Order: sequence, then structure tokens, then C-alpha cells
Amino acid sequence: MGKSFFINALAGFRVTRTGNRPGVTRGQQWVRLAREVELLDTPGVLWPKFDDPRVGLKLAATGAIKEEVFDVEEVAAWLAEWLLQSFPASLKERYHLEELPAQGHRVVELIGARRGLVGPGGVVDSYRAAIHLLKEFREGRLGRFTLDVPPE
Repeated sequence: MGKSFFINALAGFRVTRTGNRPGVTRGQQWVRLAREVELLDTPGVLWPKFDDPRVGLKLAATGAIKEEVFDVEEVAAWLAEWLLQSFPASLKERYHLEELPAQGHRVVELIGARRGLVGPGGVVDSYRAAIHLLKEFREGRLGRFTLDVPPE
């Protein structure tokens, strides 16, 4: 959930623009919720470099980073690998798979084949398959997950 969506939920009606992608909020906007309560809606700010590449992969997988600035196929393969390790039953159930390959990129190809995302000659369109997996993950069709588990 983004800041603007959260503010709208608190207000009880739409006071800010929202969208299912990053970058909808363009400027700062004060919103009065009560006589003495105001919230400031601001554009999201992400630092340009991550010390841990997994942080960027997680943000990209959830849709917090625009798809134009990362390799969609790399992120989908990472996500598939994460799902293989953490929730393989979700992949099997959603895509009606009996066996799962060992690598994430092979999972993405298998999903593409199962969903008919093929190009000329019956070759799986790995880009479309990657987009499909990311979209279904973001929509919660594979289940509800958190990519960050708090330390014990």
C-alpha cells in the first residue's frame, strides 16, 4: 500500500491520486483529516544504489520500482527462485505443475509455456512470461507473502 492510498483510506474518500504503479504522486500535497490533523503526501523517494542487490530485487518484484529501470526477466527469475525455495506449493497449485525445475529462469519458461506465451516457432516469450509472473505475484494470485522476514 502506498502513502496516497493510505491517506485516502484514513480520509474515507479520495483526496489524492493513486495508481497501481510507482510515480503517480508528482508533488507534495497537504491533506486535512481533522481540525488538528494534517498529513503530507509526497512522492516516494528511493536511493539510487542499494548496498544489497536483494533489496533492489525485492522492490522491483513488488512493483515499487518502475519496470523501465530494471531487467524484468532477471527479477522474475529471482522471484521464481525465491518461490521455489520458500513456497513451491504455490507455484505448483497456481500453474498446475507436477514437477518444478531447479532454477528460477526455467520456472518462468515453464509458466510461459503453460500460459501459451509463445512466439514464432513455439518458442516461449520469456519477457512476456516474466511480466506475467510479476503481475500475478503483485496481484496476490500466488498467495500473500512478505519478502522480508524480521530477524529473530
